[in-house]
Amino acid sequence: QALKYLQDRRSLRQRMPDIVLLDIQMPGMSGFEVCSEIRQKLQLGHFALPIIMISARAPTDQTAIEGYEIGTTDFVAKPFNSEVLKRKVMAVLQTKAESGAVACENQSMQLKSKLFEQEQKVKSEEDRAEKTEKALKG
Repeated sequence: QALKYLQDRRSLRQRMPDIVLLDIQMPGMSGFEVCSEIRQKLQLGHFALPIIMISARAPTDQTAIEGYEIGTTDFVAKPFNSEVLKRKVMAVLQTKAESGAVACENQSMQLKSKLFEQEQKVKSEEDRAEKTEKALKG
């Protein structure tokens, strides 16, 4: 259901959720499969759609590594401390917000650079026109 929800939102050009929390053991598709589908079919990376995987599956380290290999942004082992999960979610969202700010800043710098180039071209054309005008008068 989670994957269908995301696919529907994307096809309708609706805003995607800020983050996805997935349990590995779910009815139907596993959390691994859903994460993989999100990364491959929807082509949503870590900044576009962070995914935190939650699991009681042992061994915990190996489960976390499998999750990271298929595109999980972070991993939390069950049982978990709710404050730890809350802080992980806040950290991921902060990183996402900062990456958006950096992207906006980079775009702004690119636009400023293009504007500067255009101003230089206009100035060059004005200088050339002024020299031509002086040469015609002189």
